[in-house]
Amino acid sequence: ERYGGNLDDLNSKGKEELFNKTLELVNSREYHVTEVSDGIFGLGLGGAVPVRSIVSRGLRSLTGSNSDVPSPWCINDVTFARPGEDAYPFRGDPALLKPTHMIHSIVDTGTGKVLSPTSFFAKLDDQPEYVGIRRPDDDGYELHQLSPFSFQQDCLVVMTDGSQGQTLPLKGASVDLFTLDAQSCLDDLDVTLSRLKQVTSDEVLLGGIMFSCNGRGPSERSMLRENMADASRFKKYFPDIPCLGFYAGGEIGPAALAGNRNVYQRGKACLQGFTVVFALFIVPVIEPGSFHVDDSENNVVNFLESHFCKPRVL
Repeated sequence: ERYGGNLDDLNSKGKEELFNKTLELVNSREYHVTEVSDGIFGLGLGGAVPVRSIVSRGLRSLTGSNSDVPSPWCINDVTFARPGEDAYPFRGDPALLKPTHMIHSIVDTGTGKVLSPTSFFAKLDDQPEYVGIRRPDDDGYELHQLSPFSFQQDCLVVMTDGSQGQTLPLKGASVDLFTLDAQSCLDDLDVTLSRLKQVTSDEVLLGGIMFSCNGRGPSERSMLRENMADASRFKKYFPDIPCLGFYAGGEIGPAALAGNRNVYQRGKACLQGFTVVFALFIVPVIEPGSFHVDDSENNVVNFLESHFCKPRVL
């Protein structure tokens, strides 16, 4: 459609005509609505808007540690092996395998008592689901889910992703064992969102998106025993901030940690389970500066004529 006229037309009849032609154009198009029950959903965003990401899982330590009281257990003897080396515990195509840490013994830093991984696990009242590794400079425990392959020849095998951070030496690193626990999940989410509210107190928030595991909701029949537990808690701490999201069978985001103090997480993205990943959009801070605006009569008239008076393609 093409429209040409003068400023007077646009201020009266022209606007109505332009609106009607646009409405006619929209109504003449066929729109197809398709319900997709099995697929991949993506969200693309543009612009220089800062994004803050947080991740919460919530685990209960089986040694009684927390963010204020670290685990007394440290790795005493460990071997690092790459695929194809004699010490590597698995066989297969080296291109498909990752380097591993094989933990031979663990020491109680308080008593000096040394235990094998098997003896260490035997001391626990509950069955652990994750082993946490915390190097001296780490913020929180790096989590590795346990599996039937985690024990090889009385060694606790920690499979890495091959990245530089995960292949650093483990000798002397703190170690803890964790299990999923509903109350711990809710407590961790409360702590995380409370910290988030504090660190964003001087910022203006645009909104947020949430990706939560379908094991966490939305029904109260989930492990958390609350309707929309993650979304409801976000609303509790940010009642005026719009939030969009959904539940999924796997969440992509920064790797969940245990006992971390920094609320923001970035990098180390992975597909993980039983987490909730939030992304907050922040109003960017624009540094003040000086701008020259030419609002002279001739410049304004030239702008209006060039944008509104000449034929334009809609």
